[in-house]
Amino acid sequence: MMRNIFPVEGNLIVQTEVGFYENVQNGGHWHQSKVTVAPTYVLSNGETTAEIRFTATYLPTSWTTGDATNPNVKLKDDIVIGIQADAYW
Repeated sequence: MMRNIFPVEGNLIVQTEVGFYENVQNGGHWHQSKVTVAPTYVLSNGETTAEIRFTATYLPTSWTTGDATNPNVKLKDDIVIGIQADAYW
C-alpha cells in the first residue's frame, strides 16, 4: 500500500492511497486493488488538531459486489464514498 499527501492551499491537503491485497478466506483465494482520493481540511490551533476528510475509493472487480469463490457470480467494480473526522490533542 502506498499513501501520499499533497498540500493544496492553507488548510487543504489531498491524501491518496493505492493498495493491492491478496485474500485467502473460506477456501477462496483472490486479489483486490483499490485507489482512494481524500480531500482533507486540517484545522489546528497549535495545541489541538481536527481533520475532516471526504473519501472516494474505487475497487475494481470488488469482492463487495458478489461471491469471489463462486465463478458463476461475476464481480463488478465498486465505488465507496464516505466522510471521516479525526480530532486529537
